[in-house]
Amino acid sequence: MEKNEVVEKLRELFADKLSVDIAEVTDESKIMDDLGGDSLDLVEISMEVEKEFGITVTDDNVDVEFRKSFGSIAAFVVEKCGR
Repeated sequence: MEKNEVVEKLRELFADKLSVDIAEVTDESKIMDDLGGDSLDLVEISMEVEKEFGITVTDDNVDVEFRKSFGSIAAFVVEKCGR
């Protein structure tokens, strides 16, 4: 899967899990501040990311990476996927 495919699939996952329009999931969007998510959503999304992309997301990754913007999370996932 190419980088842009990873990012788009991740964008779709975020929109679905957070019940927001995909257009709202921008590189600058933050799960909790902009997309209405909470700490449980962070955990659920991280588990879906692990399942969907076959990577490991640690509790530290959730506490640090997943509290940043969507763009930062996407870069983290792309890096972990080796793309």
